[in-house]
Amino acid sequence: MNHDEVVRQKLTERYLLHELEDQARDEYEEHFFQCSECALDLRTASEFVETSKIILALPSEGRVPARSMPRKHNKFSWLGWLQPQFAALERVDRGAERLTRVLEPSLV
Repeated sequence: MNHDEVVRQKLTERYLLHELEDQARDEYEEHFFQCSECALDLRTASEFVETSKIILALPSEGRVPARSMPRKHNKFSWLGWLQPQFAALERVDRGAERLTRVLEPSLV
């Protein structure tokens, strides 16, 4: 098994989701012990999953539901195509703030 094959088949993600057959899992495990890039990918993805579990378990204090207010959408507006990107950036920013609040006690 080589690195390109791992990336092409998304084996890191499938490994974390327990979607690999026994033989494929064993081959992947043997590979990531030898490939530092795949080991880093696995470590990073695993940390992301664990951090996501922590953040998603937090209460959603005072958050307004995303579709609580109707939006006026003008499909001819030249900025209309940016609205989803701005919303995604806002959610990432909120997640980073929550993560900071969760991790601050352990950093002190």
